[in-house]
Amino acid sequence: MQARTGLTPGTADGQVLRGRSIAAMTLALGLSAAVVWEFFEWAANAYFTEEIHVGYNDTMADLAVGGLGALLAGVALVGWKSARTGRPVERLQAPTG
Repeated sequence: MQARTGLTPGTADGQVLRGRSIAAMTLALGLSAAVVWEFFEWAANAYFTEEIHVGYNDTMADLAVGGLGALLAGVALVGWKSARTGRPVERLQAPTG
């Protein structure tokens, strides 16, 4: 969808989105969603009910689990792309010379 709208390079431009870009974008999207969730959780606690127990430890745990889940989803998408295309995922080359 992002490639079709021109937000990122990809199949809409005839370019291939690298595996590391897929993983990074998935991680960024997952972490952004986790932050938005924390805002809703805070607002629910502040304006609706104090039965929702929020605090620093809860927030950090939610963000860590959200980030880990997003990272695993990104790695899974890269693996799916590799299996679907039948080509290995692009790897970074160490500079020589």
